[in-house]
Amino acid sequence: MKLSASVISIPDTLPGSLASNAVLPNKGRRLLILTVFLLAVTAVIFPLFKTPILGIANNGDFGKVCLAFALSAPAEEEYNFVSRIYHFDESKRWDSLSVSTEVLLVRVAQVIDDWIYLPGPDLDIRSMGIVHGVPFVAGLGLLIAFVLRQSGWRGWLLAAVGFFLLSDFMYVSYWNSFSTDAAAISFAMLAAGLAVWVRLRPDWLLALLLTAALCAMVAAKVQHAVFLVPLAVWILLTGRNWWPRWGRWFSMVAAAAVVISGLATWRGTMGGYAGIASYNVAFYRILPWSGDANAALAELGLDSSFKQYSGTHSYSPGAPLMDLDWLLAFEKKVSTRKVAWYLARHPQLAWRMLIDGMNHAGVQRPQNVGNFEKSAGFEPKALSAHFGLWSSLKSFVFAEQGALYFGYSLFLAASLGWLMRGRSMADLGWLLITLAFTAMGVGCLGDILEVTRHLFLFDALLDGMLWAVLVLLAGPAASNTVRNPLHSLWPLNVYPHAN
Repeated sequence: MKLSASVISIPDTLPGSLASNAVLPNKGRRLLILTVFLLAVTAVIFPLFKTPILGIANNGDFGKVCLAFALSAPAEEEYNFVSRIYHFDESKRWDSLSVSTEVLLVRVAQVIDDWIYLPGPDLDIRSMGIVHGVPFVAGLGLLIAFVLRQSGWRGWLLAAVGFFLLSDFMYVSYWNSFSTDAAAISFAMLAAGLAVWVRLRPDWLLALLLTAALCAMVAAKVQHAVFLVPLAVWILLTGRNWWPRWGRWFSMVAAAAVVISGLATWRGTMGGYAGIASYNVAFYRILPWSGDANAALAELGLDSSFKQYSGTHSYSPGAPLMDLDWLLAFEKKVSTRKVAWYLARHPQLAWRMLIDGMNHAGVQRPQNVGNFEKSAGFEPKALSAHFGLWSSLKSFVFAEQGALYFGYSLFLAASLGWLMRGRSMADLGWLLITLAFTAMGVGCLGDILEVTRHLFLFDALLDGMLWAVLVLLAGPAASNTVRNPLHSLWPLNVYPHAN
């Protein structure tokens, strides 16, 4: 089958607002844009770096990353308060066997920490805030620079809306943490910013950075490894346009790099992890909600002795998952594929699980972990209201309203698909939709505990869809002149390939 040229190439004239841009006329305007952006970023992130800091408390998962470096914080602060200092204690070293981009970021943070905060083996969590924040801010800046190619007040308004949506505290609070979700959203943001620019103008540096950002995103946590499928397909179809030369070959290399990164995370994660997810779905959802537990057990290939675990999950007293041999044996009996096939044969149950998951997703921010240091004087698990208007508004409308939140998701997806039809960057819109609904499926039907947190990236992708819809509704930009993003943002023309 021969692919249409409009799918795999960029025409000389780029129709529509997402594929167009207004000329930035002078250094003064570029300096103004950069100044306003940096001031806005500073206002949002300043409370994350001044003491007592804001962030997000350890939900019990930080140890998968920090204990590999023998770093720990007081156990009584877990869930309740943000821990600023993680102390080195060799006796607490533990290798969770989790493969994640977050582990590499800790190594970078240690270098930064020695230079800025705490020389020595201890770690100030603000160094993690820096390594998470840099790709996040860079990606958001690239997206805003892209939108500002709209002429006049439309560009400024759309840029402000995007900043309001995507710099909400529900996202930036994760910077001061060892959460693998922080790495996922930071590199997703960077990849989004690079993707729109590299599609306008092939560039070696941007293409390499985009490939690296996509690899880092899929390798951030095992739940996101599934993204390798749509990303690899998208790269093979459109990646040839990223590179000034030899695009077909480099696109295959880039797709292979993303696939290898995802598979490395999936295969390298601790044995039994998939079995834990299957246990939770089988015994915490399928058996209690099936109406016939014995029939459900039979379909899952389990005998009646497993009925005793109905209604339990991996954290329930008496759950047998601490026995690794039992867990690995169960994982062989009830694989992720078998659970998925069961749900496919029982769509009513799958729908109930989906809506239940969206009930929790609508809450937006986890309610069981605090945002303050203990020294700030707030109650345990207190949530900060700093720059959280958008997430608060969404929570007010969608909390425990799963059907409504799901309908809102479908509306945004349909709107984006309709508005992107016939445009040269339509593939970016469809990729965004695909990733969002993949994240929804994994969080609602696979990793069903702490769904509010597990649908964190889904919420971000949904906000990205809303921003894209608003940009498209604003109409075409004034000009089709393509310029380099680094030239557009930076007031001085120091980038060698800038026009």
